[in-house]
Amino acid sequence: MKYLLAAFNARPMGMPIPPNWLGLGAIGLLGFLAHPGFLLIGLGLEVAYLGLVASNRWFQTMVDAAGSGGSEGPDERWAARRLKELNNLTPADRAIQQAIEARCAELVAHLTRLEADPSGSQAADLAQLCWLHLRLLSARGAIAAVVAAAQEGTDLAKKRAELDRRLADPGLDAQVRSSLEGQLTVIAGRLAGHAEARTRLEFVEAELERLRQQVELAREQGLLATDAEAISRSVNVLSATMGEAGRWLRDQQELLGGLDSGTDAPPVTTFLSRAQGQRAGRVNA
Repeated sequence: MKYLLAAFNARPMGMPIPPNWLGLGAIGLLGFLAHPGFLLIGLGLEVAYLGLVASNRWFQTMVDAAGSGGSEGPDERWAARRLKELNNLTPADRAIQQAIEARCAELVAHLTRLEADPSGSQAADLAQLCWLHLRLLSARGAIAAVVAAAQEGTDLAKKRAELDRRLADPGLDAQVRSSLEGQLTVIAGRLAGHAEARTRLEFVEAELERLRQQVELAREQGLLATDAEAISRSVNVLSATMGEAGRWLRDQQELLGGLDSGTDAPPVTTFLSRAQGQRAGRVNA
């Protein structure tokens, strides 16, 4: 009910009156002045609007955050961050992320059974790995958009060749030459950026695959381990693989438009408690 009430009163920033109220007022006037049938139409539209907005997970997260008055604890803040990132992914990437969280949850459960992680440090490393994997997926989406634009703009090379041909004319007007040289600089910059984006995309995809394979290896070794020391070694090796990807994300923060390094320390419950109830095998991670 709180989401329905929030949807009823929701208003974009800068609007003094919720647009839903204005719509209801307009429908009421039409029903009173024109034809009562407009009231039935308005009722149907209102039900559809409230259902669509109130069921949106991002809207629910914002309502929960506002309802807590900004006093939510780290678990709630991290849950909101995780949800925001998941909602920005494609359905396929979202399923992959949920699957790797489920794999890591299996490892944590096995560590608990063998009493192999009394300090909780390895569970924390696995939660951080899940966060790093999620940030890499977000980075891949951002870079893939640039690469897709590059593939759609394959005529840039032709434009550059045409500009080179025109600039080779010794009789070209000086002002025209200056303008064409400016165009050439922009096009050269775009082409260089597209090539760099493709290289970055290859790196991110390789890192994602490496993390997933390392998780699978640690999981398999952990399930075969019969003592605490053996499974601890497996998780320690996995944790060591996060360094390069984390450093790369830190280096790319400006390029990726505010993506953080992915090396923050989320609570274990943010990523692993949810995953324990999921079936890890339904998606090939």
